[in-house]
Amino acid sequence: ASETRYAMAFEAFSEGIWEWQVDREMVLISPRLAEIFGIDPSVTEVPPVMLENMIDPGDLSKHHDSIRAYLSGKAPAYECTYRVHAADGQIRRVQSRGLAEFGSDGRAIRMVGSVSDITLLRQREAELNAALEEAQFANRAKIEFLANMSHELRTPLNSIIGFSETIRDRLFGDDLKKYSEYAFYVCESARHLLELINDILDVSRIEAGEMPIVESEVNAETVMHACSRLMERRMTERRITFSMHAPETLPHVMADERRLKQIFVNLLGNAAKFTDPGGVIEFSAEFEPTKGITFTVTDTGIGIPEAMLEDVMDMFRQVDGSFTRNYEGVGLGLPLCRKLTELHDGSFELHSREGVGTSAVVRLPL
Repeated sequence: ASETRYAMAFEAFSEGIWEWQVDREMVLISPRLAEIFGIDPSVTEVPPVMLENMIDPGDLSKHHDSIRAYLSGKAPAYECTYRVHAADGQIRRVQSRGLAEFGSDGRAIRMVGSVSDITLLRQREAELNAALEEAQFANRAKIEFLANMSHELRTPLNSIIGFSETIRDRLFGDDLKKYSEYAFYVCESARHLLELINDILDVSRIEAGEMPIVESEVNAETVMHACSRLMERRMTERRITFSMHAPETLPHVMADERRLKQIFVNLLGNAAKFTDPGGVIEFSAEFEPTKGITFTVTDTGIGIPEAMLEDVMDMFRQVDGSFTRNYEGVGLGLPLCRKLTELHDGSFELHSREGVGTSAVVRLPL
């Protein structure tokens, strides 16, 4: 009756039970322990070496040290966590515990213990730690983003207020030329502010899954020319050599024309911002019947360090401040372009070498 009660208790445990009979050099194992080690459940005893051979080589010395520490009286019990390369091909992480019965000479006669499969527990711990780390990183990134946004919004607002007050108070008397110049600066600052706000709103809509794409048949070459004309003045002011190339046979695409223009203007604006005077920017398109249309914006600007390429493509994730602080913007342009391209079932790639330049590639399907 006692054996039956113990047998039922062992079966109820999720742990495997073992008894190492030292003199016999044999280990008695329960069905649950056999299952953990991937052994046939009908096997009830195995040599110790068989179980030890399944312990990961990197953990074997730790297992031996734990047993020696207990048997020498340096630890109150044997306890060790290690990886098992089970006979069924699985790698499991287990926690083993045990106590010994000692003879009159102080030597261990036998050891009895348990083995717990903690593989899923450790996986969940790792997932929770990864999620916590990601949440902490996201929180830091958004705090940095908001701090950067504060700077970017104040700059054009201060310009608008300062120049508007000068015009309102007629500080230059009847000098209409000066007022006209200041009105131009007010307009430019307001446009820059509107671009920032539009990018933030678009990012918010995309993150919420509420960005509508209204597709129609679009003349890609016409869109490219329109975007190029919008950027010509900025290129001229920065003394940048700009060229656009598109084959005459470029077919139409199914796309949201406004969003397609937004992608191209963002990429061209980014290229102009990070290209020094005397640099070169090329805007080109290529058609492949089996792949679709590829649009490429290439510049000879400052480039992006390889270690930062992934960072500049993530929402709210900023690259090193020392790399971007001399340039306006909040770093939403490239992530926004990628998201808008993906909403068109296309793909976006960024290739760059620091000090050489950058190529942004937009591929749209047929």
